[in-house]
Amino acid sequence: MKSTIILGFFFFLSCPLSALASCGLNGCPIEKHAVPAHTARGILDTAITFGFTDATGTPADYWISQFRAEGAPVHWLRFSFLLSVAEVSQGGESHSGLSDIVAEALFIPLRWNRNMSNFIIGNQLEFPTGDEEKGLSSGHYEILPYMSVHLTLLKTMTYAQIGGRFSLSSHELGLSPHSHAFGIEDANHSHSHGSVLDPHDDQEFLFRTGVIYPFSRRISGGLSFLGQTVLASENRGETFASVLPEFNVELLNRLWAGIRTELPITASKRFDWRAGMSLSYLF
Repeated sequence: MKSTIILGFFFFLSCPLSALASCGLNGCPIEKHAVPAHTARGILDTAITFGFTDATGTPADYWISQFRAEGAPVHWLRFSFLLSVAEVSQGGESHSGLSDIVAEALFIPLRWNRNMSNFIIGNQLEFPTGDEEKGLSSGHYEILPYMSVHLTLLKTMTYAQIGGRFSLSSHELGLSPHSHAFGIEDANHSHSHGSVLDPHDDQEFLFRTGVIYPFSRRISGGLSFLGQTVLASENRGETFASVLPEFNVELLNRLWAGIRTELPITASKRFDWRAGMSLSYLF
């Protein structure tokens, strides 16, 4: 386990630029950077995230090393691509390799306040590129449509986001079905999918709100509240919520470093804690 964590950390350092994942594995429709990301023509992110869960009765720990590239061919349209490598240790077994890949497109129809406030409509598509039996993949395609509003007032940015998460089963796509041999299936969540990396139900409502405050021109801090509510299955209406404090500093011009942690705040939870560090380069 120690050797793979070290390898994951060197993978994190080898990616020249970066930040925590914008979606997918962190269970949110989109993650807004604590920097004016949507005013940049492009972003390169890399991050490493560690987590632990005992929510299923079988303790598991993991790390995820991620690389994301985002670009804007025009100021109102952006595309991004997320690549993840992970390791999961659970029940005496440990597996590592490529995790699911995420692609995203977002449309920015409204901007105001010198581009520091905006309204966004977007969609994400997750591809089951990882090995589900090793706990590295959800085993199915997913779509995550969302919308968000970002407002800047007296230098403080607030934002609110809502979206949906919809799993597309292998049967619906005419593919071979997958088993859930190394994941989060249990008696209480018979419709949950994926591994400890990305637990979710077939249909969910996603929400997120937060505030980011600049302590100085190069230092900022933020606090987010986010959650997921199950829309289908016998668990309909069950909500999983968490808080995410973060701290960011601009190391060099347009090069940002950040640390953050995420903790559940509801009795129903899918993980015990997550923590990560990141680098982001805006150009």
